[in-house]
Amino acid sequence: MRGAFLLLMVLIVASEPSKAQRDTALDTVSIELKWYHQFQFAGYYAADIKGFYEEEGLHVDIIEGRPKLDYTKDIISGKTEFGIYNAGLLIDFTRGADVVALNPIFQYSPSILAAKADRNYLNLSDLANARIMVGEEIGAEIIKTIFIQQGINIDSIEFIQFNFERFKNDSTIDAINTYVTAEVPLLESQGIEIDVFYPWRYGVDFYGDILFTSGTYLKNNRSKVEAFQRATLKGWKYAREHEDEIINYILTLDGVNDRGYDFDRLKLEASLTWEYSIPDKIPIGFMSEPRWRTIAGYFQESGIINEEPDLKKFMIQPVQPLSVRVSQHLNVILPVLLISSGMIALWILTLRREVSSKTDELKKVFEDRVQVEKESKEHLLAAFQEKEVILAEVHHRVKNNMALITSLIELQRLEINNQNADSILKEAQLRIHTIADIHENLYDHESFMEIPFKSYVNQQIDNIFSYVEESTTNITVIREIDDLTLNINYSIPIALIINECLTNCLNHAFDGRDTGMITIHLSNKEENRVNLFIQDNGVGFKTNAESINSVGLTIIRALADQIEADLKIESSESGSKVVIAFSADQ
Repeated sequence: MRGAFLLLMVLIVASEPSKAQRDTALDTVSIELKWYHQFQFAGYYAADIKGFYEEEGLHVDIIEGRPKLDYTKDIISGKTEFGIYNAGLLIDFTRGADVVALNPIFQYSPSILAAKADRNYLNLSDLANARIMVGEEIGAEIIKTIFIQQGINIDSIEFIQFNFERFKNDSTIDAINTYVTAEVPLLESQGIEIDVFYPWRYGVDFYGDILFTSGTYLKNNRSKVEAFQRATLKGWKYAREHEDEIINYILTLDGVNDRGYDFDRLKLEASLTWEYSIPDKIPIGFMSEPRWRTIAGYFQESGIINEEPDLKKFMIQPVQPLSVRVSQHLNVILPVLLISSGMIALWILTLRREVSSKTDELKKVFEDRVQVEKESKEHLLAAFQEKEVILAEVHHRVKNNMALITSLIELQRLEINNQNADSILKEAQLRIHTIADIHENLYDHESFMEIPFKSYVNQQIDNIFSYVEESTTNITVIREIDDLTLNINYSIPIALIINECLTNCLNHAFDGRDTGMITIHLSNKEENRVNLFIQDNGVGFKTNAESINSVGLTIIRALADQIEADLKIESSESGSKVVIAFSADQ
């Protein structure tokens, strides 16, 4: 009996495939990390050691990153199937590189500029003549974009090839482009005092650590790409829930301890990683076309790229269904965010009063001009600094919260198949964009209380047309817009009225017609009296306009009442016309 049992056990063991046999049955692919082993790549390690890649039929070789000049070369050539890069991937794509974006890990890039504290740099403009260490492999063109966006001449800046050890030891190097999640804490732990310049403080923000592949590989191996995405995102979810386990694994990898990383250091990096990937608000890996369009705008305005990229060919949306957790709680998260936005608006009003008070204080200092001494200069500089920081904070918080709400609506649109519901959500996104653009223009204008409205309206018209481009091919817009400025009390209501009128024209005015014309007139002929009318030569309203209670017209009436404007809505067989007149007391 014992002999029979032993024989049975031998047969069972012999029938089990070895690890080598299992690996042979799997499809082998490789991914090259962006940098050396650290928590920045936790999701890929988790997917590997927990068998998520194997469950998808893949054997994945994870290749440690290294400093180099071209992060896309090996992927395009087919030497490696997957890579990780920053928003510079869009630059390469626009210039003809065969790359596609799959999933961004960071919703907000942790890439920053760290300047040595003894340089006493207070503003980004102070770095105009600095020696800055920034490698092509971590996005020199992105850093240059930030300076150009601020009107800083980059010709006076000396860019030096990235070398982390040299930065610590070479006193002639003023600043370095690095990650706030990893290298900044490492510098501080080694006694190197630094001042950090965050790109978002200057109105520029990017996705970070974007998983990508080549367009050719995607075309020929879509199922493998989708399998790799599913397993990787599952790995990131596991790393989020089992942080300590993954940290302990990372500590076993070659070179980690040698570079000064221990458990506490990786624990801090993990905490900062979640701050910039915000998985509690947006699923890791999600990206939206409006956000990429904004990023492309940074590069175009800075002259880095010369044409608008075809984003539908560049970005591949997550292929797996949204996680059950997000689907269940999205209807809770969205109202909370809307309430938060209201609270932020109240907070902004308080800050504006604070800024206004500080500005009055500055005026008094200038008018008195009692004496120009060092103490007075330092006081003025501190006051200006405070104003700049407050405005930057206002701009950042409003813009990011608006972007967050837009992204969440985009998530909801991906979940529905109802065209009517999708249209409603799309209109909501456009209204949010309208408000966000007002705040961005206020920030960019030298007077933070009012904006040049002509340039804003032209930009708004172009944005609306790009949103509904499928129905605007043969529609002409006549723009009769005077040069005038409006403060925030009038600019947001008028912008929303224009948005409602124009989208209504594009969606309904030209049903059954091949061509159409819309006239937008905005003038300030009389002192403080502004006249606006929007007219089309379409089919007009089917019933009396006064009896229509649609969402669009309800919004228009409410906004007109808010600014105490005279409102008249006319309609006939030759088209419709909305007339607004109000006193814009500044």
